[in-house]
Amino acid sequence: MVVLPVALRSGAKGSCTRVDVYRMGTRWVRAGIAGAAALMLVGCGGGGGTELTRLELDARANTLCQEATNAIKAVGPLPPDFQTNAVSAAAYLDKVGPITDKTVSNLAALIPNASVRGRWADFIATNHAAQQALDDARVKAHRHDSSGLRDFQAATGPLTQALDASAITVGATACAN
Repeated sequence: MVVLPVALRSGAKGSCTRVDVYRMGTRWVRAGIAGAAALMLVGCGGGGGTELTRLELDARANTLCQEATNAIKAVGPLPPDFQTNAVSAAAYLDKVGPITDKTVSNLAALIPNASVRGRWADFIATNHAAQQALDDARVKAHRHDSSGLRDFQAATGPLTQALDASAITVGATACAN
């Protein structure tokens, strides 16, 4: 988010992970915005033009999401003033955004076979939406525009639910909250 970093996902506890999105308050989706992010790092990328079986797809997606979660955790916890300080939010999102963006790109590069292709397309579309929400929040935070954080907060709940549901549907359980 996009597989959103789990830390940024609503309902997640602890430090951030996927491009996952954040519900203002005490809960975060730590992302993947690997929902989307989608969520992975180099080495586990695309299917190289070969359609993947459901088991191969699940294994690669879960590896990507777990790697993204670990990378986001390494960034550290959300700043305590994330919700109120645009500079602090921008600095944090600048660290998490590239992780989730790479994860979503790597997930999108995987080629599912026909048995899961439609559900996989929905999963990738949801991850792209989550990544876009994170990117929009980051741009607005750099402009010191607090509306980006409010918009991000409003999008977090629905995006997290959609990301989790689509991840489970395709078997990418490590990409779900």
